[in-house]
Amino acid sequence: MVLLRPFIRRAYRSTVLYLIASLVLCVNPCTVLAQNGGTSETTPDKADNTDTDDLRSIIENLKTFDDIDDMLELEDAGDGLWVATYKEAENFERLTIEIGLITDEFNRSVVWIRSLLAGFDTELTTLQLRDMLELNYDLNLAKVVIDDGDILTMAEAELRTLDSLGLLRIVYAVADAADRVTVVLDPALNRAEALSRSEHDEESSIELLNGNFVVRYNRSDWIERPEGAEANVDIDMVYQHSSSEVFVAVAANRMQIPIETLPDLALDDIRSVFPDAEMTNRGFRTVNGLESVYWEHTLTTSGVKFSYVSHAYSNSNGTLRIIGWTTPNLIEVHRSTIESFVAGLEVIMP
Repeated sequence: MVLLRPFIRRAYRSTVLYLIASLVLCVNPCTVLAQNGGTSETTPDKADNTDTDDLRSIIENLKTFDDIDDMLELEDAGDGLWVATYKEAENFERLTIEIGLITDEFNRSVVWIRSLLAGFDTELTTLQLRDMLELNYDLNLAKVVIDDGDILTMAEAELRTLDSLGLLRIVYAVADAADRVTVVLDPALNRAEALSRSEHDEESSIELLNGNFVVRYNRSDWIERPEGAEANVDIDMVYQHSSSEVFVAVAANRMQIPIETLPDLALDDIRSVFPDAEMTNRGFRTVNGLESVYWEHTLTTSGVKFSYVSHAYSNSNGTLRIIGWTTPNLIEVHRSTIESFVAGLEVIMP
């Protein structure tokens, strides 16, 4: 962030102080939330007026930072509560962050900073829960919490350790955590880089669904394996890469299916045969201008684990899936190999 660059040396000191404070503080997140609309058996006392004045002084000083208005709007909401409107979030036009002050059970004044993420379902899938745990591990100054049916990002710091720059860093951390967790909560925000077709000197193609879908590929890179399709009635064609390390399958049917439902439908179908199948990623991307869904999963068969990357597109003519797979140690090596095949997808308009 451009605004923070001039303060990087001072920020280091504030960060260290905050991390030290985090280690010695034992404030329960639900205790903090109880002061601000959550529920808890223990309700802490509000900080005294002197501490409130100290926090106000920190915030007023923060308002004097160069270009701060381009990033934040800070408003005194009264009764020891401030509201910060963060303007630089990627997934929110304006993100509201609350700042308040409590006294913990050790009579220490603690500043809490939180953002309530409204409108998200807390009935999370296994993949979402795993991604949220991984995100919490990756985050430093802020954490994602679920309290009384609400999802929040929040942080705490002891008032005596805090200055204006430290508060700015923590506000940014809470906002960044909110931005990142929304991608976990809403896969539609997880967008991969768009794919577009390249011309090939040795081009071949496969037409599907009466020629409405066409997949063009470089026949010097891909070898048809019709026996693979014969072994599975749901597959139209299987191709083996010239490296012999990666395969793709093409499958089409006449049913139009909402693409956002396809990853879950596919995983349920796979788990009926391979119970250990696990989805590891999902999202959306455009392929030659077509809004498509992609998902990744792993499964084990005959003692060998495989990693799969699937893409799908659907319209009134039907649904087309392109499934690529290899072993886990080669999936990143051949991700672009699979994507180059996917990039050959075209829809022929009637």
